[in-house]
Amino acid sequence: MNEALKKAMEQYPHIHTNVVAFGGNMVFPRETVEKVCHDPYIPRGEDYDYVINALMKNIRFCFHPDAAIIHLPPDSEGSQAGDNIRKLKADIRRFIYMSIKLNEHRRCFPDESFHIELLKPYPGAFAIDPEILIQHGKKALQDAYPGSMTLHEIDCFVRKAAEDAITKSAEFFEYSKFWNDMIPFCAENRALQSKLKHLSV
Repeated sequence: MNEALKKAMEQYPHIHTNVVAFGGNMVFPRETVEKVCHDPYIPRGEDYDYVINALMKNIRFCFHPDAAIIHLPPDSEGSQAGDNIRKLKADIRRFIYMSIKLNEHRRCFPDESFHIELLKPYPGAFAIDPEILIQHGKKALQDAYPGSMTLHEIDCFVRKAAEDAITKSAEFFEYSKFWNDMIPFCAENRALQSKLKHLSV
């Protein structure tokens, strides 16, 4: 991730197409929202995932080196330090899901596929064979938190993450189709527009 950001900043001060994303500092037009839905199955990294979903619709984001953001994450040394294994497990689930979702997208929607090189170096480093990623996930848990989980528990966790990813990726593409079908319906439904307008006041 640091390498990707460094490469993005090397083009300072020029705005350029890139996959580096910071969720608190993303700007996109209404047309993008109409074509690209969020993914309800992403536990972490929803900003990068949205960029990937946009690429699936042939939409590229740009990186603005001058656009600043102050990120204040929880104190990893303090009261939330015990959550680090939870974060690692969330990342393992996330990257396995991303890998399987990309594979399914290439298989089911070949006309929308894009070159994985566009995601390099990050998050493309994790866009590899899911089976290889599963082995990496197991090793990460064993190395980072030895003794916190048995080898059997680690194997079950990572395998379950892969099984869930297959199911969720299929559900995501159905959700994406539903999203695209609902946008024109919402735009044409005056009663719904009136209700939404009332709620936004």
